[in-house]
Amino acid sequence: MIRRMTLVRKAAHLTDEEFRARWIQHSDLGRQLKGVIGYRLNPIVVKPPGCDWDGVAEFWFESIDAAEAAFSEEPIASAVRKDAASFLAAAVAFFVEENVVIPPPSA
Repeated sequence: MIRRMTLVRKAAHLTDEEFRARWIQHSDLGRQLKGVIGYRLNPIVVKPPGCDWDGVAEFWFESIDAAEAAFSEEPIASAVRKDAASFLAAAVAFFVEENVVIPPPSA
């Protein structure tokens, strides 16, 4: 299993509260991605000095290929990009490999 993480920065015209509400709305599109196994939104609540990111999105997929296919499949890919542009100033996606040291509590 692989995780696709995305650092996000809110558009300047939004307050933190507006951004979080809008991001939750946007998650409806993420739920439609083919092959997604897990999905989390993590708004940053306390920023260290110099941090200009507002949150981290996490998606779990069986493989990088599955994630790339999900994010390029139309019409959802265009819908995700168009909607994200309405409330994000920037987004940077990357893949990580998880190494669990202490498992989190079950949801």
